[in-house]
Amino acid sequence: MSKTGRLILVSAVLTLGASTLMAGDPRRLPEKLLVAFSRDWDERGWTQKSERRPHGYMRALNDRGWRTRMVALQDLVSHGKSAVPVLVETIKNGGTPNRILTAQALGYLAPHVPYRALLEAAKNDKDPAVRLYAVDALEMRGTTEGNIDWNELRETERNRDARKHIEYAIDRKNRPAEADVIENLKG
Repeated sequence: MSKTGRLILVSAVLTLGASTLMAGDPRRLPEKLLVAFSRDWDERGWTQKSERRPHGYMRALNDRGWRTRMVALQDLVSHGKSAVPVLVETIKNGGTPNRILTAQALGYLAPHVPYRALLEAAKNDKDPAVRLYAVDALEMRGTTEGNIDWNELRETERNRDARKHIEYAIDRKNRPAEADVIENLKG
């Protein structure tokens, strides 16, 4: 088993327990990963400043939730297009942390993702991090499908960081993400 495979398995065992994760229909694994992520992710650790994280968004290197998030991202991307239906449903109806993670994962699966789901999230999601990652996912598709008006999207975006990512998309001129970037994430 590869180093990445062991890391995913170890994280899964810590998060769900081996029998829970491996039981049942393997097509349900993306859902199980999102459930595990939800259980281990403490949103307060992301948004609240503390003595350990005086700048807010930074987490300790050994933060269990962060490790779970990164392993879930890697594993969701490794599932490829079979994970897309679960992720599209989650970006529409999931809790905020799951919508953020899902929008990020959909970027790496962008060629298989309906652009309308990403565009809807980029325009209308209430959370700026979801909008930012949805913009990244649209940009990673590398297509002009749907005639995305990046300038209009930039003008209507209220969040500075999401606007910056729209500018990155404009600068990339609809070039898709390189395949080796996605393969490297898979491990």
